[in-house]
Amino acid sequence: MHAIKIAFFDSNGNVIDVKPFTVPNKPETIIDVSDIPQYEAVFLNYDDQDFVQTRLDERSYNFFAAKLNSFEDDLIRALILRAFFDSLIFGETSTSDWN
Repeated sequence: MHAIKIAFFDSNGNVIDVKPFTVPNKPETIIDVSDIPQYEAVFLNYDDQDFVQTRLDERSYNFFAAKLNSFEDDLIRALILRAFFDSLIFGETSTSDWN
């Protein structure tokens, strides 16, 4: 099991909510976020509390790609870059996506 924080971002790149979550040992986990106010992007493992591999949904991927340079927090920027790198490693995206 892994303990993580899930962060939700508004359209300006500000964190509007953070939810603690324990990820069970199973291949896929669905998280109910219906209680979260309108958000533009979600990031798993916010604050890098555990060694977990995260994948970004398409909406969050596009949001973070567009806003990457606007994040002042070095840690969240590094975690986002790691998520982008992992998407390349697993063949989910291509280097041509960054041209």
